[in-house]
Amino acid sequence: MNTAFLKNEILKTGISLDIIYFEETESTNLTAKNFLAENPSADNTLILTSNQTAGKGRFDRKWYSEPGANLTFTLIKKLNLSVDEIQLVNFYTSYILYTTLKEIFISNKEMNFMLKWPNDILLNNKKLSGILLELKNIETPVKTFIIGCGVNVNQTVFDKSLPQNITSLKYESGLKSERETILLSFIKNFFEKTGLLKDGKELIRNWKICSDIAGKKIMFKKFSDDIPETAIAEDISPDGALCLRNEKGILKKYYSGEITLSV
Repeated sequence: MNTAFLKNEILKTGISLDIIYFEETESTNLTAKNFLAENPSADNTLILTSNQTAGKGRFDRKWYSEPGANLTFTLIKKLNLSVDEIQLVNFYTSYILYTTLKEIFISNKEMNFMLKWPNDILLNNKKLSGILLELKNIETPVKTFIIGCGVNVNQTVFDKSLPQNITSLKYESGLKSERETILLSFIKNFFEKTGLLKDGKELIRNWKICSDIAGKKIMFKKFSDDIPETAIAEDISPDGALCLRNEKGILKKYYSGEITLSV
């Protein structure tokens, strides 16, 4: 990872960002939490590694990543948001990453990116990227967000224990991508468009345009009982909840920490 290039290019944008690079670390989110324990006022800090040995996603699912092939990073960011607006950071981060990748691959019509609720990015209907959001100082107006991102960039061989619907940019395009270029574009977009976080309706409206979940019959499991259920996804509410109508016709809202689904 060419961190000198990253630091120089980010400096040119006028964005104030500290970059902390590890050749190898267990988890960038865990490293970020340890860093915050010693530096509680830290903000605009990027924890970056070329080899994440024990990354995790939602519900403690393991995130496998080939050393030196992918993007694995965590952004520490303080945001003045209410408790009701916390969920929007998930949608904002995935939307920004989605638009970043769309911009980079705009000339390749075979690269079909899509957002999957609540914060995954699909490429040609296969999982490309995941986001894990953690939070500090929930009781204060200014909250510290630990935003972990994993993007499969140049990996083409995946662990056999993983589902078959995993892919990477290189696997789908046949071309190697520069990780630094993707990360730089993401950082620029993330910092330039934070106003969307104060307009939840517009953010969710934009997010839904980039997803095709509405109207689909889906299978989901509640975290509380892990029992498979089916329902029709009718909408995503302004606070980020997925609105599902079950087989009895009852409409109910679920938040990202309550269910997991496959479309």
